[in-house]
Amino acid sequence: MAVVLGCSIALGLEWLSNPASAHLDFRVHTSSYSYTDSSCKYAVDPISVVFYRNATIANVDQHAGHHGGWSNHSGGTQYFYDHYCGAMDNQNASGDWWQSRYHMREWWNWDARNGYYTLATPHHEDTTWCGHAVDGDQNEPPGGYVRAKWEIGYRWHNWNNGGGSHYFGGSQYWGNTQEFQQCDGDWASNDGWIDFVEIR
Repeated sequence: MAVVLGCSIALGLEWLSNPASAHLDFRVHTSSYSYTDSSCKYAVDPISVVFYRNATIANVDQHAGHHGGWSNHSGGTQYFYDHYCGAMDNQNASGDWWQSRYHMREWWNWDARNGYYTLATPHHEDTTWCGHAVDGDQNEPPGGYVRAKWEIGYRWHNWNNGGGSHYFGGSQYWGNTQEFQQCDGDWASNDGWIDFVEIR
């Protein structure tokens, strides 16, 4: 049942990533991870949310502060691949670099189908003896990547029959489930699903 439902949700979102007519396409032109290097070789965080329609960096920044208090911009630079490898455009966090917090880095672009869209890598990270570490899947289930995606669901959009005012455009399976070992030894990964959130 869950597999059938997941497939139908993904098919319903086909217009969001149709390679014949759209710029955003994780199968060919858009990577589903951010990277530590300017050649986009070393993946570090999974993309798990795509804001679309009018999701300029300025608008995403405004809503991040409004819905979740994610108004801090501290953190290191990462890179995204979307037709080419480039440095991120912004980052938002719910606390400063020395605090445990929600955090996401963002890259924005435009295409005829999605309008202005922003790729985001939300995660929850704890301050540890070695610096920030994303919550581990085993020690702090469901893990920091999924936890932050759910937090956006609770605060920004309406899939939980309450939450925020933005339209939830469904989820699509991008398969980005690579595990990343954190500096404290924990392993963290996304569940492979990407949530689409409309920004008007």
